[in-house]
Amino acid sequence: MDKIIELLTLDDLLIQLTEETGELTKAAAKYNRVARGTNPSPVSLQDARDALVEEIADVNAAAEAVRRKMGITCDEIAEVEDAKIERWWGRIENGI
Repeated sequence: MDKIIELLTLDDLLIQLTEETGELTKAAAKYNRVARGTNPSPVSLQDARDALVEEIADVNAAAEAVRRKMGITCDEIAEVEDAKIERWWGRIENGI
């Protein structure tokens, strides 16, 4: 990862992250389509799951590269993530 961060610019990494999030969106939609079974697909549920796992890994790697390139700490991420999860749970509890 260090060599990637050193070699690529922040712009390169942000473009990569954008591409990977698009691929994750597509894989999530495909998995949902296959799992629901209401719109036939030649892809098996296991293949759709495998693709989703791969794209999650790609997004995680690209996000980690951006995080490190920008000097964002894990503590910063954890603090924001905790607040978002709390807000999400609050919406679920309140039916919003």
